[in-house]
Amino acid sequence: MSSNSLASNLTILAFALSLLTSCQPKSDNAPSRCAISVSNPAMAFFVSRLVTDTIQVNTLIPQGADHDSYSPLPSQLQSLSNSTAYIAFGPLEFETTWHKRLADAAPNMMWFNVNDGIAQIDDDPHFWLSPRQARIMSRNVANAVKQSFPSLTSFTDSALVALMSDIDAADTLLTRASAANPGQSFIIYHPALAYLARDYGFRQFAVASEGVSPQPRHYAAVADSAKKANTRVFFIQPGMTPDRVKSTAAEVGASLVTISPEAYDWPQTMKTIADALTTP
Repeated sequence: MSSNSLASNLTILAFALSLLTSCQPKSDNAPSRCAISVSNPAMAFFVSRLVTDTIQVNTLIPQGADHDSYSPLPSQLQSLSNSTAYIAFGPLEFETTWHKRLADAAPNMMWFNVNDGIAQIDDDPHFWLSPRQARIMSRNVANAVKQSFPSLTSFTDSALVALMSDIDAADTLLTRASAANPGQSFIIYHPALAYLARDYGFRQFAVASEGVSPQPRHYAAVADSAKKANTRVFFIQPGMTPDRVKSTAAEVGASLVTISPEAYDWPQTMKTIADALTTP
C-alpha cells in the first residue's frame, strides 16, 4: 500500500472514530443522534454521498408514495429524535405541510432548506432533476452536513468533488442531447422536468397540473401541441399506463419512457432521460 493510500485510510478512520465517539448516547436511556432525516430517496442519495457510513440517513417518504398526500407514520415521527438534522428541498409540498409537526417532534433537530441560489419555477419543486440545479443544491447539502457534523468537514469536501463529477457527467449527457436535437419537446404526465427543460432548452408538455387530474380536453390539447412539435417522448412514472396515456402516446407517435423523479439512483434517472431525448 502506498503512503498516500495509507494516509487517506487513516484519515477516514479518524473521522469514523470521532463520529462514533460524538454520537454515543449520553446515558443508557438516551438515543444516539448520529442521523440525518430527509423527505425522499432522491435527497437520501445526495446526503449519503456526502457522509460516512457512521451517519444514518432516514427517509420519510417511501419510493413511489405521493409527496402531496403522504403522512408520516407515528414511528417515523418518533424516530426523528435520533436525527441531528433534517435536510429538506424547501418547496416540496410534503415539507411545507409537515415542517412544523416534524420540527415539534424533534425540537433539537436542525432544519436546512437547500434551495438557496435556485431560481424557483412555480408549481414544480423538482429542481434536483436538472443537473445544473443539482450542482447548486449539492453545495447547499454539503454545507448543511458540515454544520451538523463539523468533524466531517474534510471528508464532505472531498466527497463533494466526487459527487460533482457525477453531476457533471449527467450535465454533459443532457447538453449533448440538446445539441443533437435543438428545441426538442417531450410530454410528461406530472410536470416534474420544468427545471431540466428550462436549463437545457427543451419544451415540456405537461398532462397534469400538480395535484390536479387532467380532463379529456386537456389530453386533446396536449396531443395537438405535441404533434405539431414532432414530440417523440412521453415520460411516465412507474405503474402509470392508463388507457388515456397509451392512446395519447399513440396519437402523437411518442414512445413511453418510465422515470421515477424521486428515485434514489439519481445518475440512472438522468441517464434514462438523456438517452430518451437523444434518440431521434
